[in-house]
Amino acid sequence: MQTRSQSVLSSIKSQILNTDDKILFITGAGLSFDSGVPLFRSEHGVDDSSVIWDGKMESWATMKTFLSDPLSWYSIFKSKHGFFRTFRDAKPNKGHRALSWLCKNYPDRIKIITQNIDGLLHKANCPPENVLEVHGRLDYLRCSNTNCYLSKEQYLPLDWSCLENKSPKAIIQDLACPSCNSPCLPLILLFDEPYHGNKYYQWDKAKEWMNEADLMIFVGTSFSVFCTDKCLRVGYKKNLPIVNINIRQFPITFEIPSKCNSDSLEVLEYPCELVRQIIQGSTDALLGLIPYEYHSEV
Repeated sequence: MQTRSQSVLSSIKSQILNTDDKILFITGAGLSFDSGVPLFRSEHGVDDSSVIWDGKMESWATMKTFLSDPLSWYSIFKSKHGFFRTFRDAKPNKGHRALSWLCKNYPDRIKIITQNIDGLLHKANCPPENVLEVHGRLDYLRCSNTNCYLSKEQYLPLDWSCLENKSPKAIIQDLACPSCNSPCLPLILLFDEPYHGNKYYQWDKAKEWMNEADLMIFVGTSFSVFCTDKCLRVGYKKNLPIVNINIRQFPITFEIPSKCNSDSLEVLEYPCELVRQIIQGSTDALLGLIPYEYHSEV
């Protein structure tokens, strides 16, 4: 007898193979966990040393903080280098490769919006036209000077291994913008920046994919950022079914502008009858979406 999760997987697999439905995957840090990349948040709280998030993250990871003191910003960044080294050295797992297989075989119907900054979907040879990295990439560099063309329109590749043993001051000097000599920083979305603030994030296209989707599948996300809120808002308006692939089950909530006060937000729970939960690690779950005879290809 199939478990409930297996039944949901079989249903999604049939939807992929036997319909023309457009399916949007929204991936979070759980997708890359089997590649050795740490989770961003912990279910146990902010004091979990195995995750990236800590109580200072929201005040440190801002453009305002960077511009006020780049040296201090890179000092903190370098103190977290153990985490960032795992990003640099990580390899795609079978979950990434399963998504790549789906995109290659159903290029017009399978799209991916990822919150991850590790670039592992591209390293898994996922077609770039099928993936949007709305939080950026850790191995790309941008200029902090908003008047520079390398700030929002273009970017530079970044090899962190060359900077591993250098001081924060030396890093700033080495990463000075080749165009205007301003300090540069990784091309990652910071907490005080909008999604439409950089061309790389392709936020307008992300919203198009949300509106086109017949099914949204969330993979390894904690539903804690605006990207997932926006997806859920769109799905809620369309009465769209969603799937949550995660190692634990929890209510799916999102924020919307309050009807009583436009300056505040209210929390809604996504209708339970539209939510299907797959309580399983993302690697095994995603592998289960492709025909068994093709498992050797991933």
